[in-house]
Amino acid sequence: MPTRLQPQVFMTFCTKHMHMTLERWCEVQSQQNPQFDYWLKTWSLEIILLLYIRAIREGNFQLYIESLSKIIPWMFALNHTHYSRWLPVHIRDMLSLSEKHPEILEEFRAGKFVVHKTSSKFSAMAIDQCHKQNNATVKESGDKQSISTETLDGGWSCKLLH
Repeated sequence: MPTRLQPQVFMTFCTKHMHMTLERWCEVQSQQNPQFDYWLKTWSLEIILLLYIRAIREGNFQLYIESLSKIIPWMFALNHTHYSRWLPVHIRDMLSLSEKHPEILEEFRAGKFVVHKTSSKFSAMAIDQCHKQNNATVKESGDKQSISTETLDGGWSCKLLH
């Protein structure tokens, strides 16, 4: 995934030396320059994480599955044992929804796998993050008794009970 500057440098290189694809050029540069390799890998991971955040914020289920699939090799490389073990299982379960529970898949595709606390676009959040925020609110205020989650207009909503 090139940045704006990367294709410019690549084109300058190609006009002077030879013709090759951007991917091949990045591969050659990574082999010749360890710092280029490091930053290319760092940048690639950041792009994947930003895609994951976008998927959550927009409630885009397809992008959610795609970004998680791209994160799996990084979990192995970074020695995150539990994530590397359970992310493939989670993705398999999500992909099997079309056969086992098509009605749930349609709800997830409609963005109902995340919590929409406001009507603003790009403001959805993961369900566990919503629970953490509500737990923090309960601990701060002290006058709330319990928390429940319920559907509101077919979606998820977090509610504090007095």
